[in-house]
Amino acid sequence: MVLMSDCSLFFPISQRAYVSKPLKELKHLEENLLISRTIVSKYPVRIEYTITDYCLSIDKVAKPMEEWGKGHKKKNSKQS
Repeated sequence: MVLMSDCSLFFPISQRAYVSKPLKELKHLEENLLISRTIVSKYPVRIEYTITDYCLSIDKVAKPMEEWGKGHKKKNSKQS
């Protein structure tokens, strides 16, 4: 992890991005097996976080929910 001047964290998840997340949130995600933490270098301290395969398994649930939501939205717009 690299703390930037604007207090955001260098947080690579598949594609590199700047995400301003408190360390508490990162720890919570790690404890719940949603991200993994890798210490890249000790000096300067650099820690990378990546999404776990377990986290990506939510796609099996999220995609059907997304499709249902799209259908629901179309159904509601026809009734209006």
